[in-house]
Amino acid sequence: MPRIKKILFVFITGLLIFVWNSSMLYAQQPGFNIDSFNNSVQKLSNDTSKITFIVERALSLACEDSSVKLVLAKEAQKFALKQNWAPGIYQTNRLLGDIYIDCQNDYKKGFNQFNESVIEADKNEDIHNEALALEYIAKKFGKLGQHDNEIVYFFKALLLRPGNELEEAILADLGHAYGSIADYPNAITYYDSSLKLIELEANKKKSSDLQDTTLRIGLKLNMGDIYLAMPDDAKALKTFEDVLEMSQTINKIRFIELSLTGIGRSYKQQKKYAKALEYFQRALLVCRERVRFDDEVVIQDEMANSYLDSGDFYKAREYADSALSLAEGQHFMKLLSKANATFGNAYLKLNRPDLAVFYLQKALDFSLQNQNLADQKEAWLGLSNAYQVSGKNDKALDAFKHFISTRDSTSNIDKTKEAIRKDLEIKNIRELTKAEDNYHKKLEQGKLFLYGEFGGLVMLLALAFFMYRNYNTQKKYNALLSKEKKANLAHIAAQSHVLSDIVHIQAHEIRGPVSAILGFVQIFNFEDATDPNNKEIMYWIGESANKLDFVVRNVVSKENELRAEHPDEPVN
Repeated sequence: MPRIKKILFVFITGLLIFVWNSSMLYAQQPGFNIDSFNNSVQKLSNDTSKITFIVERALSLACEDSSVKLVLAKEAQKFALKQNWAPGIYQTNRLLGDIYIDCQNDYKKGFNQFNESVIEADKNEDIHNEALALEYIAKKFGKLGQHDNEIVYFFKALLLRPGNELEEAILADLGHAYGSIADYPNAITYYDSSLKLIELEANKKKSSDLQDTTLRIGLKLNMGDIYLAMPDDAKALKTFEDVLEMSQTINKIRFIELSLTGIGRSYKQQKKYAKALEYFQRALLVCRERVRFDDEVVIQDEMANSYLDSGDFYKAREYADSALSLAEGQHFMKLLSKANATFGNAYLKLNRPDLAVFYLQKALDFSLQNQNLADQKEAWLGLSNAYQVSGKNDKALDAFKHFISTRDSTSNIDKTKEAIRKDLEIKNIRELTKAEDNYHKKLEQGKLFLYGEFGGLVMLLALAFFMYRNYNTQKKYNALLSKEKKANLAHIAAQSHVLSDIVHIQAHEIRGPVSAILGFVQIFNFEDATDPNNKEIMYWIGESANKLDFVVRNVVSKENELRAEHPDEPVN
């Protein structure tokens, strides 16, 4: 028995030494040196600096080092909680959520961390960070393909009204999310709403800076793609032309290339192949200037398909070959299925079914590897046609069955998207109705406030007008008195009496109703238009206005009497 204990003791000791050495060796890797890191942290003067430093270091580590990332994130969170530093708490919660979801696939823990940020921000009445946390949750759902939850959380963020800058981003995110479920009208609506907010902010600044223009270009490029998908070729073309004009104004080569490609795709969809190829060629020249090989593959593939559709099969093969060679040389795995399929279809049109089968099979292999159903469907259909031309009817039928199966899979996806759209329509109607009610309530309050101010202003202007009129009238009558004093003394005395009445009326009788109106405006409840007292206040404002109207009519009546007695004499 003692011998067994001794062996067990030696084994445990050895195991502990091994674990300790392994952890030390791992910590001393070139990518992360624990001693150096601790020394750097200790040199920092306060906890907020330490939090920022630790978070930045954790962010620099890849998911391969997720255990170290997690330790650092928890350490940073500990400092943030200790200091009760809200920005640090938000930041570390997001970091932990990212690690759990992106690195460890632990979605429950990840979303719990993001929700902690929502709760913390709500507790601090920090609308901006609460909306930011909700937007972050939405984006994570989007990456998981859960677009219904993505859209719901975007709406939750938007309903907080976190300010125009963040609302611009959320509206654009909603546009992208709706595009993902093929709800193109809503996608356009939210992209357009984001665009209008950006333009509103630019108008406030009385100028549009580079960032504003860049954001508008990005939104319009997305809108152009949506119009192509709808399809609405005319709107797509107009949108891409607008982007080209804006891009040339700020000389952004990347956007110029994308807009030229978009214009080319719009013409291609309209079957105007000569115009499409003209713009694709211009885009290709810009692309080569920027040395963007991935974009070059896409553009050349578009050109190859344009030549295929227009009947120039040799040109199609030339550009398909160039696109495929570049994709293979640069190892663009996601582009290889499309490039091989185009090349195979070119050979099929040239009546070379053997080569068509070879490249279409490669296209199928890559599309299966990339899990791209659209490319799989195209490859299976191409193979079916190629086998049929070769006289291999059994293989043609088998390929066609696979095509139907893949098409059904995409159809099921479309049905799922349709179900999501209907479900979201119900959810969003509730949320949007609530938001709309709040908006209209604020609008009505604003209108009442505006009308009250306007009414008061009108009364003040009326008072100023009558005082000015009285001044002019008295001035003219004084001149008349001075000129004809001896001859018309009795008449002048009568006129002075009338004028004195007018002055008295304007100085005393007008003043009372106007003061009353201004007072009632002050006690009107603009925050709650439904306040029962408001009705009574509006009644007394009306009464005061009637009194004012009576006084004004009295003044006019006296003036008319004066005119009737002496029609040849000026009184104005």
